[in-house]
Amino acid sequence: MGLRIFGRQLLAQFPLLDGCFRRFVWSRIHFAEAEMRFLNALPAGSIDVALDVGAAMGEYSWILSRVARQVIAFEPGASHHEYLSRLLLGTNISLVRAAAGAAPGRVALYTPGSDSNARHSATTSQDNPVISQPHTSIDQVEQITLDAFVGERLEMGRTVDLLKIDVEGSELNVLEGALELLAAHHPLTICEIEARHNPDYA
Repeated sequence: MGLRIFGRQLLAQFPLLDGCFRRFVWSRIHFAEAEMRFLNALPAGSIDVALDVGAAMGEYSWILSRVARQVIAFEPGASHHEYLSRLLLGTNISLVRAAAGAAPGRVALYTPGSDSNARHSATTSQDNPVISQPHTSIDQVEQITLDAFVGERLEMGRTVDLLKIDVEGSELNVLEGALELLAAHHPLTICEIEARHNPDYA
């Protein structure tokens, strides 16, 4: 146990080393969610385009990069975006610094602290209880709709086969901005919805 804690502390001090470890080692042997194991088992190239909305530190993006022809990852948080941007060389991942929502514009991103767990809980949801926690910082970030993004940026003949959403309470907003995408592409959709982030969970 002590060695594991030491390893985590060491990696936390060297973000680039941490990222390389996650990309090349951890994402191939550790699957925190059943969906990750399922995706990892798919043949390479079985997904055309995958959208990773709320990419955080790339847990899903690294797996998807091995089974999809193209991955587009959306991450509005400055720390996570910077972390991921340094690790993309040689991958098929495009990183977009924007939140996805129901309408384009600028929105508040609430981050309840500065450590890794706090950054993972960042949200644009006004209903998420974390926005009223002490030490919550507020940053203005760009918000796009997936419909507009795909309409403008998806190459002719490509299909969005997978949509993963993990946005700490803003799930419905993301889906409201993706109705055309859903109707046209029918992607397999993996969406995390938790009661702790969303009072309308039920």
